[in-house]
Amino acid sequence: TARLPPHSVLGNNPVLIHTKESDVLHTSIRLVLKKYFEDPKEPVVVLCLESSSSMMRKIHEDLMSNETGRNVLIFHPDASDRPLEEQEQCLREYIQNPEGLLLTCTSLFGGMQARNVIVFTQDIVSIGNMDALLRSTTFLVLITSQSEIAYRSEKFLDQELNTILGKQ
Repeated sequence: TARLPPHSVLGNNPVLIHTKESDVLHTSIRLVLKKYFEDPKEPVVVLCLESSSSMMRKIHEDLMSNETGRNVLIFHPDASDRPLEEQEQCLREYIQNPEGLLLTCTSLFGGMQARNVIVFTQDIVSIGNMDALLRSTTFLVLITSQSEIAYRSEKFLDQELNTILGKQ
């Protein structure tokens, strides 16, 4: 059999954050941003697979109350206090000058890609959710409370953040 040559360009490995408690899922995003995306101007898309407006509000409130120094745009008709037209205008501006964080759900991000993506879910294995993992072109962080994924993907686990989140 012919051997395949080694990768000519090594890319970033994805990172898995497994939180045992679904309560701390939304606070884990702030820790991931601090560790992996130190520059507040670095464009990062946070995709929530469960398009729960209450969860997206929690994430948004946590990011805003902890002064991450980032521009945080939430694009979701039910999770933002802004009218949809205003959200769309802010989204157009973000696309033209991607800086900071875009928080949205996968159904609104379908067919698009971004350099840095944080996928946030309690259940990645559901039909349709696996597609979200393909939205990143450079660096992917998966935050989940699903134990089966953590067990099967142990080599990608961020032990430091998992320890911190386990103590919260």
